[in-house]
Amino acid sequence: MPSQSLLVLEDSVTGASAANSAGLPFIIIPDNSSNSTIKIPDNFKYMITVLDSLESVEKWLYRNKCFDF
Repeated sequence: MPSQSLLVLEDSVTGASAANSAGLPFIIIPDNSSNSTIKIPDNFKYMITVLDSLESVEKWLYRNKCFDF
């Protein structure tokens, strides 16, 4: 599967770093249950956006015309 058809959803900086190192586009959805603030590194070249919940992903994809629903 070509990487341009992949989108990684990640809730941690560690996972997002792995996606970034692999050159894969990713969205960060912080885990709000830990009550800690996530610090996003400046070198995240492939980060698309940060969303507040998984429920926001479908709306974001539809709004940005990433897929036909």
